[in-house]
Amino acid sequence: QRFKQEQWTRIVCKVKHQSGWELSGGISQILQYTFFGADAQPFQAPSAIWLHHLQLMGHHELNAHLGSQICLGYQQTNAPNQLPLAPLYASGMMYLQGAVFKNNLLVRCGIQGRYMASFESPAYMPALQNFYISKTGFKSSSFPWIDLFFSGRIRPVNFFVRIENILFGILISYTLSNEGLWREYFEFFLYILDRKSTRLNSSHEWI
Repeated sequence: QRFKQEQWTRIVCKVKHQSGWELSGGISQILQYTFFGADAQPFQAPSAIWLHHLQLMGHHELNAHLGSQICLGYQQTNAPNQLPLAPLYASGMMYLQGAVFKNNLLVRCGIQGRYMASFESPAYMPALQNFYISKTGFKSSSFPWIDLFFSGRIRPVNFFVRIENILFGILISYTLSNEGLWREYFEFFLYILDRKSTRLNSSHEWI
């Protein structure tokens, strides 16, 4: 089967305020949207898909050392069976930053979280490394995802440490169905990310 090229048309309007807030909204039309069906075979949507979204973002630095970011959003599509989306989502971050050891070490540490409202989410197939529309009707539950992070710079070395999903095993428990599928889960990202993990990264700048 020969597929046509996928086409996106977007109209977005943004309003910014000097206080650090930004309100944006828009509408998108998607033609020949390509997705994987229940049998993991590629398909194209027979008609145009419309996507509406409204988003509020804010970035504030209370002083030279304390800052925060927040994002609240709403989105809706006329074809949830082909393009499933969480209707409500949110993310936020609060961090401390500064220079220590006679300004030789620049550090930033904080907490970051994200949230999605419950929706009929796609399943993930590791072999294809892609999502597909599930016959079993996976549904995510509303649950926050919380990370802790710490980064620093000692010229010429940058390093970063992140502990992801610190709430796993604390506020939710998992059960398996007879078919061996997760009956309860809070985000389909669990298919491609560890349920709880620590990530380390470092880089070196050569002068």
